[in-house]
Amino acid sequence: MRDYRETPDHVKEAERAVIGTILLENYHYQDIENIITAECFSDHRLRGIYRAIQSLILKGEPADIITVKAELQGRTNIDPIFIEGLTDDIPMTQNIKAYAQIIQDYHRRYDLAEQAENMLQRIDQDPNIDPDKLIQNFIDHLEDGATVHDDGLEPWTFEDMVQEFRKTREGLKTGISGLDKKVRIKPGAITIIAGRPGEGKTTLLYNIMLRMAKENPKLHFLFMSYEEAKKKLAKKMLINLSGIVLSKDPGNNQEEFENMLRNPGYTIPEDSMAGWLSGTEDLSDLLKSGRVTINDRQPDIMSLVRILRGFSRRYGENAGPVFIDYVQQIPNRDKAASTRQVIIQDISNQIKKAAIRLDLPIVMAAQLNREAQPTGKNGGEGFPYISMSRVRESGDIEQDANTIITIQMSPDKRTVGLHVVKNREGETSVPGENPIYLDYDAPVLRMEDGRVYPGRIDR
Repeated sequence: MRDYRETPDHVKEAERAVIGTILLENYHYQDIENIITAECFSDHRLRGIYRAIQSLILKGEPADIITVKAELQGRTNIDPIFIEGLTDDIPMTQNIKAYAQIIQDYHRRYDLAEQAENMLQRIDQDPNIDPDKLIQNFIDHLEDGATVHDDGLEPWTFEDMVQEFRKTREGLKTGISGLDKKVRIKPGAITIIAGRPGEGKTTLLYNIMLRMAKENPKLHFLFMSYEEAKKKLAKKMLINLSGIVLSKDPGNNQEEFENMLRNPGYTIPEDSMAGWLSGTEDLSDLLKSGRVTINDRQPDIMSLVRILRGFSRRYGENAGPVFIDYVQQIPNRDKAASTRQVIIQDISNQIKKAAIRLDLPIVMAAQLNREAQPTGKNGGEGFPYISMSRVRESGDIEQDANTIITIQMSPDKRTVGLHVVKNREGETSVPGENPIYLDYDAPVLRMEDGRVYPGRIDR
């Protein structure tokens, strides 16, 4: 194997050419800022100079030989003569992107070789190590952009912080006005929809997703279904989008839609034709364009993380929320896990790491115990408050979530109540407070901003 600790001459030349080009013409910085970071430079002196250039440019100040030396004064022992020589003999400034790509490629190969060596050492030390976990850790390291050049001790500056925030995507609205007053679905964070069986968790998930898809036409969405087959879920989305009522009985309406989809000769009522055409066109566009992807293969947690990684890589900044239905159904092949709670803890932790690492918004359903009883001042009237500790095997699910929303369905299946029981960056519900009400139109599977619930405490 080639020794990647020996930096090739052409890489050293590319590193100097990138720095020299920016020092001569600062506008070239924007050409390469998304290709390389300071950690990509093999020469520690160039890493320090690149950070100084970043700091000056982010402050709106010029970055040339004189200003960079002033920026570094007292902070490093880089020889000023070395800095002055960086603008000499630059091949072609317009080729800076190509030079940056050379640096990035070598940086990745260097890191790959180093981590492969570390894997071999771990196998030698522990022949019984779980190969799946070893591979996952290896992939996680590469996705994190970790590097042997970065020991975590380099200063993280105010300018670094500003740059990170400039890259941060804004949280998304759910399309439910009462909920949007309290929460946003944020990248790099987990939002949990928690409820007992049959309370409408899945329905709320795809209602939110379809609203988001309508309001954010550039984004792509992924729905991981561990509960229902892809065709069943797509059928429900079609019912929701079309708004057609072929039977006022919710179950019969779904059966009629299945008959309509199975039977080419099915006669669609004239007053339903417009809704049918609109719904089929909308769903077809969402699925064909890849803006909505439904995955019903029920992958284990390691495969799920790989799918999330592929989704993020494919769509980049246009990767929207991933919806998971539901967390307790995700398989885990870890034979060392001793209890169900430990398994769920591991699953939750891995999803959280993936969300942060990939900067993905994750919205996942979680099951409350059937025997979980509401708490709070409402005393069972209307939609009483349910604490987040009631989430089944809650432990780490509760801790890993940025936001937890509980959902309850009225006995007549016409009204839904939501409580925001955890929200790290905003307002929460409190015991005794009236919930966020949604009207549930069961035949068409729609949840809309609701009216006053008859059994609730008045506002």
